[in-house]
Amino acid sequence: MKNLSILLGDDELFASTISFFEQNQAKRIQDELPDYRLNWEYQMKPERVIEKARTGKYDVVITDLDYGDCGDGSHKDGYQIIDEVSKLNPKPLLILCTSKKQDEEMTQRTNEKVDFIAGMEKTHKWNTLADVLIKHFQNLKRGNE
Repeated sequence: MKNLSILLGDDELFASTISFFEQNQAKRIQDELPDYRLNWEYQMKPERVIEKARTGKYDVVITDLDYGDCGDGSHKDGYQIIDEVSKLNPKPLLILCTSKKQDEEMTQRTNEKVDFIAGMEKTHKWNTLADVLIKHFQNLKRGNE
């Protein structure tokens, strides 16, 4: 069984939200990826996401775009995280998980930096995130067989 360390940054990660996420999406992801032992860490502040990502201990870094009251007030703190994490060597799998619609700015500022953008569909962004992670790691496993 392979360990998979995942850092999830979002300004709405209160205890009740994390509990809901772990009981639903994290459990679903774990059930669909039985060859992996998933280790989740949650951060609400953009600077902490960057600081933690720089440790190099995460296989996956997931960030929201808008950190609202926990960020710099620009509602675009996720771009700073993407800029910093995309420079890491080795670079972890980098996912932007947002409910915002993709626009020209998002396309330009994430191009060749993020591996996936999850969200923007009619379902909740975390449903899409789960789908992206499951599909990616199942495909990765198939490629290694």
